[in-house]
Amino acid sequence: MFETALKYVLGLVIENEEVKKFPKDFITTSMKWVRSWFLVDDPIAEAVINTPGNDALKKTVVEQKLPKLLENEQFIKELHEQIQAFTVQRERLKNVVDNSNVEVQGNMHIGDRGAASGDDYDQKNVVKGSTIKTGGDFRLGDDIVHAGGNVHIGDVNYYGDVPGKPASAAEASDFKKSMRTLIAANRAEEALPQIIDYTEVNAPHFLDDVLLLSGRWDTLARKERTGVLSNGDANVERNQIVSALLGVVGKLK
Repeated sequence: MFETALKYVLGLVIENEEVKKFPKDFITTSMKWVRSWFLVDDPIAEAVINTPGNDALKKTVVEQKLPKLLENEQFIKELHEQIQAFTVQRERLKNVVDNSNVEVQGNMHIGDRGAASGDDYDQKNVVKGSTIKTGGDFRLGDDIVHAGGNVHIGDVNYYGDVPGKPASAAEASDFKKSMRTLIAANRAEEALPQIIDYTEVNAPHFLDDVLLLSGRWDTLARKERTGVLSNGDANVERNQIVSALLGVVGKLK
């Protein structure tokens, strides 16, 4: 419980990359809760938390105060509520690139693909304060297709300089590195569409595996939004999907 609480509170206090994606009013409300427990009658902690920078010192302050607070039943109850709200809010964002530098050798697509796409998000397909460099086309938005049979429009190529040309060894290496970076940054939702695009051209024998993982990811998101899964079960499923996805990325050529 200590590590979960530390990650949540510290993320708000230092306003890490994940928190920065959330609406300002959500961050403000969450920080009011943090202040009500961590800064009351503690001018030293208040001075540290309110001073920009020095994340290491802020972490020390939070670590020192947490053990005592975790003995308080009311704090634990409110903490669970805060983390649940945080989880729900996180699922209200999809395909958001915020304050990031992304570079790929071929084309890049941010958005859903397939026969249907949900729009029940506060932010979706958004690039904010980021630098994106691609060796080909950059597309932002959903690709939605409705058809009773197969659909093919023009050449298919999502990685490589020549339409229809598979990626070179160097491009494959760069792509794998880029995807691992996204996944490690807890941005598997952004990595999945790109991996689907890549495998369609360069590794079609892995396409079914990736599509299956993408479906599992979307199902997990829906279950979390509706409260069907507990946080623990959701984390287990998420970790399994991420592990399997990293395994596929490692085999791409």
